[in-house]
This record gives sequence, structure tokens and C-alpha cells, in this order.
Amino acid sequence: MTYYEIAQQIPPQFRADILLGNFIWKALANESDPDMIKLFIFYKNYIEPDNLQYQYENGRIVNACKMCLTKILDTFKLLEPYLIILEKESKLIEDDNAN
Repeated sequence: MTYYEIAQQIPPQFRADILLGNFIWKALANESDPDMIKLFIFYKNYIEPDNLQYQYENGRIVNACKMCLTKILDTFKLLEPYLIILEKESKLIEDDNAN
């Protein structure tokens, strides 16, 4: 699966939130960092939903090692250009529909 295809798995409204909130570049690979928690939830729900290693309970990331969180954050850094492309494509479609 390509990074573009992986980015497509994230629903459009969340792609926009990730980019506008600048979560990718504000997040620290730490289980209590609010931006990391948001990225973790997107990752768990849309990129690797079947991975039982990643758990989120009561507003906290549980059972995720520092290396796992770093992997998730690095994945989003690689996905960012594709999230931007998808947002631009979405805007073009919106503009076409408006005309």
C-alpha cells in the first residue's frame, strides 16, 4: 500500500483537522502529549485498526512504547505531503461543484 493510499484511509474531515491543527509537527512521541494522542487515535482508527498492540482507554494511550509512538509520528510525517495532496484534490472537486 502506498502512502497516498494510506492517507486516503483517513476521512476527509480528519485530514483537514490534522493539517490545520498542525498536529504532526507539534506532537511529541509521548503518551500524554495531546497532539500525539490525537494522531494516535487517527492511526488506531484508520491506519491500523486491527493492531491490538495499540490501545486507548480513558483519555490515555496504554501499552504503547516510546518506539511505537515514534513510529506513528514518523508515519504521519511521511503522510503529510499526501494529506496535503488529498486536501487540494478535495478543494478542486468542491470548486468544480460550485461552478
